[in-house]
Amino acid sequence: MRTSKEIKKLLNDEVENLLRNNSFLRNCDRKLSVVIWRQQLINLGALEHSFFDFYVSKLLYSQESIGRARRRLQELHPELRGTNYKNKQKEQIEVIKQIK
Repeated sequence: MRTSKEIKKLLNDEVENLLRNNSFLRNCDRKLSVVIWRQQLINLGALEHSFFDFYVSKLLYSQESIGRARRRLQELHPELRGTNYKNKQKEQIEVIKQIK
């Protein structure tokens, strides 16, 4: 059985690999989660209809953990940020101007 630290490291490595190689996953935790879950199900030798059984038994990463790993990696590695980040930064400048 893996420790929670080992599981977190595996998840972070997987998320980083996916973000580096698939820019379309950088803006959507749902798409990122589905890609990770699909691979986990394949690794478990399961059919996709078994998803809920595996999810409830905590054999799959939670969407919250996947999103948290993505946010942390994008904070540490700006090249992994999607277009949403850049758009929000532009909007922030406009809001600051409006407030002043």
